[in-house]
Amino acid sequence: MPRSWATDEGKKVKSHESSFFYKEVVFSPEYLFDGDNLRFREIDPANSVGFEYFRIFSGEYGDWVTTDLQVRFPIMIHRKKLFRNASANFNLTNFNLNTDVDRNKMDDTLTTEWRVMYEIHNAYANFKLNDGRSNIKIGHFDVPFGLEPLIDTHPTLLQTQASKNIGFKRDWGFSVNGALPSFDYEVAATLGTGGMEKISREDGSYLLSGRIGTPSSENFQYGFSLLYGRVFPSVFGTGDYLFEEALLRKRVGLDSQYLYRPYLFKVEIAYGKDEDRHVLSSLFEVDYTVPKYQKWQLEAQIKSFINDLEKGGSDDTTMTLGVSYKMTNEVTLRANYIHDFNLRLGGEEDILGFQLYYYGQ
Repeated sequence: MPRSWATDEGKKVKSHESSFFYKEVVFSPEYLFDGDNLRFREIDPANSVGFEYFRIFSGEYGDWVTTDLQVRFPIMIHRKKLFRNASANFNLTNFNLNTDVDRNKMDDTLTTEWRVMYEIHNAYANFKLNDGRSNIKIGHFDVPFGLEPLIDTHPTLLQTQASKNIGFKRDWGFSVNGALPSFDYEVAATLGTGGMEKISREDGSYLLSGRIGTPSSENFQYGFSLLYGRVFPSVFGTGDYLFEEALLRKRVGLDSQYLYRPYLFKVEIAYGKDEDRHVLSSLFEVDYTVPKYQKWQLEAQIKSFINDLEKGGSDDTTMTLGVSYKMTNEVTLRANYIHDFNLRLGGEEDILGFQLYYYGQ
């Protein structure tokens, strides 16, 4: 299967175990580098502990429902990054874009409130119907758009453009999905908030999405996606919101993966509108597993998101170089270097990121 060997939970799903319970620990410090100085980036929400419980229920006639519950408890050092990342993911060219962020409210939120938080990632039941050709999924799951549902970036440093194109990765709702002889498909109707704590619509939010593509077992995969809705993302699953109104969002996308010997190529492009602004996103990534030392993997990724095709310099364009080392079946070390070529809200220094990832019994 052409997906990163680092996505351990995905491998477990494909191994058809009847059930498993795995614990997870993520430690991901980041540092800012301005060419001369290196200093700790103290606003990082990525450190967490969590678990995943996966189970396939079977009967006399085979499997009938697959369930997954995956929860993280972030260890927050500071809440500023939550909001800054959220505003960046929502493609604000300025704070007056139809949603009118309340600056005072935002500043208050940035400097107050500490609380225990949790993030529900997967929380779904997928009922197998018609011999797997028209299953029904209910719960919190990947929005079927682009590469994200295929490669599962939950445990990795490199991310897709899902947060840019949708505003979040997962959402509450239901979908029809299945595997046909020539292609896989999924169409979903979800709440449009991405909420992990709350299951509710906000300001009439909703999201319709769908992807059809070649079977995930193929070395060469490609897919076509559509997305339409009024989205109102919560801030990383909390009960906080940046905006007063939902945002009309439309997308059409193409994606592809190609596993060629030790190389895995990933490409994603999407065009659409945020309200009346035309936007364009693209991603190219290549992963290389060192043949003689297969515990090592090298990664390179370029991402660009043009927030307004009619305005120059409105893009967010970054390059990421990464390396991974799989110490054991449960422990992986990762490091990456992020350089921005342009950020419309102003760039930080280059970022050096590190990760210790544990996922095991």
